[in-house]
Amino acid sequence: MDERLSQWCAEAVARQANDLFLREDSAPVIRVNGELVALEGADCEASLFEQLHRDHASSSAAADLDFPLEWRGIGRFRVNLFKQSGRWSAVLRPIKREVPVLSQLGLPSELIQSWMLRKAGLILFSGATGAGKSTSIASALNWLSQQRPKHLVTLEDPIEFLLEPGQSLVTQREIGTDVPTFEEGLRSSLRQSPDVIFIGEIRDQNCAEQALRAAETGHLVVSTVHASGAAETLERFAFLFPAAERERGMMLLASQLLGVVCQQLLDGPDGERHLALEYFENAALIRDHIRHQRINELNDLILSTPSPERHSFQQSLIELVRSGKIPEETAANASPRPSDLKRALRGIS
Repeated sequence: MDERLSQWCAEAVARQANDLFLREDSAPVIRVNGELVALEGADCEASLFEQLHRDHASSSAAADLDFPLEWRGIGRFRVNLFKQSGRWSAVLRPIKREVPVLSQLGLPSELIQSWMLRKAGLILFSGATGAGKSTSIASALNWLSQQRPKHLVTLEDPIEFLLEPGQSLVTQREIGTDVPTFEEGLRSSLRQSPDVIFIGEIRDQNCAEQALRAAETGHLVVSTVHASGAAETLERFAFLFPAAERERGMMLLASQLLGVVCQQLLDGPDGERHLALEYFENAALIRDHIRHQRINELNDLILSTPSPERHSFQQSLIELVRSGKIPEETAANASPRPSDLKRALRGIS
């Protein structure tokens, strides 16, 4: 293996980068805390990519490849090799072996733990790419693995954390390497006697239906949706179904959903990134809102009735500003209701 590549990977790990970007005839770049930083040294030569292609392609025509790389003492990486504008590129993501402790992430850990101990149901985590969803879910799954003798099956694209078996049996499958699609992986996982199934992302109606049916037939299902808020998570889920089938889909979601956690990571003046959260447990009024597709009213319900089971982004942003973790301007830019946020910070109801 090319020595330069191992050096760049070692630096990415040392600097706790989320990704390493390589482009032909350009300097390597890493993503640290959401920011792109160029590494010093030689540019990436075409020969490096050609060697990777020779080592991992099943045919000379295959230009877009996914495969793992591992170095002793450095770690394991998930690699996507591709071409853009006729030139080679690759993105390498470190696969983390040390899973953060759930109670140290700033999440409502007791609430999430109570969901994870349920025999069946659907738990949704949402937020933009890079908001920490994978970290939160890995921590929750790892916590459960230490508590109960379960069979945990994960379907991931890519695998970002290697879970510890603990009391549980853990089966981690990577889309594109171990199984072609989430849909096919979910279908086959139901024949593997799982107790808990993690689906990396619910992307379409078929996957949504399978996830709900798996929850309905006695499995705990955890997954992600790309959405900017807890209510928007349900709206995004609803619109995976065509209009003629949406009522049926939402009735099933109302009965199987355990809860939703939506995350944002915001930059503070100390250079750290701080977690803003919106979450709710599906019970009583919320279940009724979902069943009758009154999703647009959920934001007001979460904001007006705070409790250990419900928390709005607005409340979270106010707490971050008052604790000095983020400036008011950052909170206003992240807020769904910036004028209301500013009024609340000034004590105006």
